[in-house]
Amino acid sequence: PNDVCFVSFFYNMYGQNIGSLRVEAVRSPSGTVAASFCKPQEQTSQTLWLRGALQFRPGTEAFKIRLTAVRGGGTFGDVAVDDIAVSCCPEDCDDFNTE
Repeated sequence: PNDVCFVSFFYNMYGQNIGSLRVEAVRSPSGTVAASFCKPQEQTSQTLWLRGALQFRPGTEAFKIRLTAVRGGGTFGDVAVDDIAVSCCPEDCDDFNTE
């Protein structure tokens, strides 16, 4: 119950018509959002990947990771997510950097 969970991933958002990318840790079955990462519009060059991360306490509920990409006002844009990792450890762990 006191575990801390971390989600890390790399993302690329390239193009003039990007809407947004949202990554959420959602408690199940309650559906409450435990943590959220959101980036609007174009964030990267064509080949650059950025690191994103979430940290949250799931409590006694199971959780799922929800990824949502929203298109902007046109068709010129791509969103990609890769290398998703989930790790949970006791409250005193310090081997995961969310930055």
